[in-house]
Amino acid sequence: MTAAVVGVIANLAVFFALHTLFDAARSLQWGPIDLSLPVLSTRDPVAFSLTGVALAMVFWLKWSTLRVLGVCAALGLVVTPVSG
Repeated sequence: MTAAVVGVIANLAVFFALHTLFDAARSLQWGPIDLSLPVLSTRDPVAFSLTGVALAMVFWLKWSTLRVLGVCAALGLVVTPVSG
């Protein structure tokens, strides 16, 4: 049971990373295997920057998850253009 939960969490992490860091993905099928691969030219520099900042806060500064989440949410609001 534990291995299945870890697998689901890992699958969701890869899915969200793929669709957040890149604007487009392509499907690669080979027999029963179906992979979703990023189109490298469609990377989102803002998302990569926020990921780098979050990694630095977690691993270098040893900040708590909640604190990192709050700072990244505020940074995301600051760098996201307002539409409308």
